[in-house]
Amino acid sequence: MFSVAKAKRQLQCFICAKAKRQLQMFYVAKAKRQLQCFICAKAKRQRQMFYVAKAKRQLQCFICAKAKRQLQSPSRNGNQPHVMVMNLIYAKPYIC
Repeated sequence: MFSVAKAKRQLQCFICAKAKRQLQMFYVAKAKRQLQCFICAKAKRQRQMFYVAKAKRQLQCFICAKAKRQLQSPSRNGNQPHVMVMNLIYAKPYIC
């Protein structure tokens, strides 16, 4: 009778220890997956931010270059931007 009770306790302890190890392994695996997902998500956000910043710089450079070209080169169709300069000394007043 004593050996049967001892065997039951040992089996119970074995099952309990096995369950603890499995639970521990589950939590470790879960933590690894969560860390991996966190790192992956962080990398995706950083890559996204990099591409957004790069696109903004490229757009800004494109706009600056276009503005410089428009200032430096005359228009191809002959229409030049005109600035109306009024000389206030010789201007006649408008009378109704």
